[in-house]
Amino acid sequence: MVMFKSLPGHLILVNRLSKASYLAKWMMLALLFISNVVFSWNALGHQLIAQIAYNQLTPQTKKLFNHYNQALNKNYSTSSLVNAAVWLDVVSYLNMRKLQPLHYIDIPFSTDGSKLLPPDSNNAVSAIEQAINTLKNSHASLCDKGFSTRILLHVIGDIHQPMHTISRYSKHLPKGDKGGNLFYLSHNGVANNLHGYWDNGGGWLRPRNKYTQANLNKKAIMINRKWPCNKIKQKTPQQWAQESWQIAVNKAYLINEKQKPDKHYRNMVKKLTEKRIAIAGCRLAFVLNSQAFSK
Repeated sequence: MVMFKSLPGHLILVNRLSKASYLAKWMMLALLFISNVVFSWNALGHQLIAQIAYNQLTPQTKKLFNHYNQALNKNYSTSSLVNAAVWLDVVSYLNMRKLQPLHYIDIPFSTDGSKLLPPDSNNAVSAIEQAINTLKNSHASLCDKGFSTRILLHVIGDIHQPMHTISRYSKHLPKGDKGGNLFYLSHNGVANNLHGYWDNGGGWLRPRNKYTQANLNKKAIMINRKWPCNKIKQKTPQQWAQESWQIAVNKAYLINEKQKPDKHYRNMVKKLTEKRIAIAGCRLAFVLNSQAFSK
């Protein structure tokens, strides 16, 4: 049994499938909702990332990670690697608050000299690093490796969304704006705060119609052609976070609070969203292929 040490004080124990683990009890409930999850930003964005990655995986990698993923399928529900990328959002939706810090890292930022607080040690970077370590651990159970697989499928996507890597401190918000969640915008048809606006890709990740699997794959291929994986620098999870943070500082906060995003800002967000999804997919593929190659 391996403990996810990124959650000290509230350890998530991923037990062997033969045992009724704490996680299993929660997930039996969570997956009652999975059939109702639509292609909103979290589903569409994460599934595009996973599909881009899947298209880059070697046959050996696909076989290995399908095996890990199916370890959770047996207890909870049948989910492909691409669809499993949404899994962690479903858990958080059901108020499994111990997992929520895994979605982000609040790297501080201020323009008025306000005191900055360091990010919590339980964050997206530590979650990715711990998941990779678990996959490398020959003593980790199959269920542990399935859980770690789904962490990587989701959180590598999250960390490439700029607003998942920042919190702006100010005299107005001395505890930070929580990744733009407390940075409110005027009515714009996409979201009422900056975080939500970027979550939705400025509207790019809110299609009028649901995507079929064929549509999803077609779009993933199109995105990947614009930003081929062999042109993407891999870097480390900490560097991915810093890269996203820099985009948030330089681009996301160009708008003022209670302002309506104009056409120029909206188009900028859409283009950056597409590029970040491409980069995340390529880096996810690299991580998974690396783990399979090391076996």
